[in-house]
Amino acid sequence: MGVQFDSITGRSRNDGTPLRKTPGGEIAFQLGGKTAFNQVAEHETEFVEPKGDVIREFLPKDKPCLILKPIQ
Repeated sequence: MGVQFDSITGRSRNDGTPLRKTPGGEIAFQLGGKTAFNQVAEHETEFVEPKGDVIREFLPKDKPCLILKPIQ
């Protein structure tokens, strides 16, 4: 996921999906579409990763999910 797009050009399609420039924005979009992405839109603009309550807000309430971070 994080190696497939660039923070300058971002990731989007020609189908109206929001432009994602950070891993946080991409994760939110993959988990909850535009609604979840909108919760981190300001984070995207500021290039700041979402934390705590913001992440909890976009996590699906109706299904489990697992977010893995690669070890560097």
